[in-house]
Amino acid sequence: MKEFVNKGIRLAAYVLKANKTFSVPGKAKILVVDGCRLEVLTPLFNGENYEVLYTRGEILNLNIVVILKAFINLAHGNSFFLSHAMAFLDIVKPSVVITFSDNNALFQQLDAKTNCESVKFITIQNGTRALSRDNPKGSKPVYHSNFFCFGNYEVDQYKSHGACVQTFYPCGSLLDSYYRSLSRMIEERAQMDLCLVSEGLHAFSYDSPYGQSRRAFERLMDYIRIFIARNKRSLLVACRYSANTREVSAEIDYFYAHLGKDTMCTPNNSQRLTSYSLTDNARVVVCGFSTLLRETFGRGRKILACNYSDETIYDFPVDGIWSLNEQGYTLFEERLLALFSMDPDSYRKLSSAPASYLVGYSEANPTHLLLQSVIADQIGNYRHN
Repeated sequence: MKEFVNKGIRLAAYVLKANKTFSVPGKAKILVVDGCRLEVLTPLFNGENYEVLYTRGEILNLNIVVILKAFINLAHGNSFFLSHAMAFLDIVKPSVVITFSDNNALFQQLDAKTNCESVKFITIQNGTRALSRDNPKGSKPVYHSNFFCFGNYEVDQYKSHGACVQTFYPCGSLLDSYYRSLSRMIEERAQMDLCLVSEGLHAFSYDSPYGQSRRAFERLMDYIRIFIARNKRSLLVACRYSANTREVSAEIDYFYAHLGKDTMCTPNNSQRLTSYSLTDNARVVVCGFSTLLRETFGRGRKILACNYSDETIYDFPVDGIWSLNEQGYTLFEERLLALFSMDPDSYRKLSSAPASYLVGYSEANPTHLLLQSVIADQIGNYRHN
């Protein structure tokens, strides 16, 4: 009874806080579930009309038809949010249901619940997942009918974890694919020795679940500060947050406190894929646990992934000169100097197979073009670019 009351309170709070609309959803061939990073998905639609089911409280549709259908679904034992999503889908009648939030539980439930051959669910991976932490044994298994994932690493990882994935498409990262297609248009930046990728860990307290990761990242920064002073190397930080935001101001202050106020910190610009160009124009990219670091590795760039926490889930997925878990400044310096001195062709030869395993990008069929064609084929509206 107490759990039921708590769920009711959370639902009421969600409804009160959300921006509400009472318009009936329009019919569309494409339904996007979760409007986060919508701008990443729309180029895949070839101008096709789409509807969005927002799942984070941005907009809650309380149209009477949606609510009536939702109550019918609710009477069959579904949760309110799943019932609402099922009602929304029934009204929109899409041919494609797509998300860029591969860890969105509601999308997975809707995917598993919908049994209609005319509707294709497409899940696009947008980050490296720690399944043992986020989906521990006893929780609902991960479900994807069509999972467009980074690489064969996910195929092995998800299968061993017991996830239910009907079809894997290990095709690379969508954002990385966009960047590769635009990289010739992005201005050249001065070559830096080191690029440190921000993980945004300053936002978490030391006693939070991410406290140990924050301490590990700060140990890494201590080593970097000593390294650049002793070896006269240049450093640039690729920030997680965008310019002119409160978040990036706090982020830059955090790096100033640990690395010095003369540290170059570049805010992220998601439209221009700034972080990708920064990592491409550094001799070595350093981080703890980051999807961007993995994408950089997939492009054949030199990286050093340092996990100084006690949590193996943050280990880089493949061992090599690019991975270091043992603490100690001397080891860190020796490894970085070895990477700096290593011939780029020798590094690419050594890392080529592991990089392809982690990021299955194909020059012949880039991720974004593959997705465009899959969507167009499904809705019967394929147009050559």
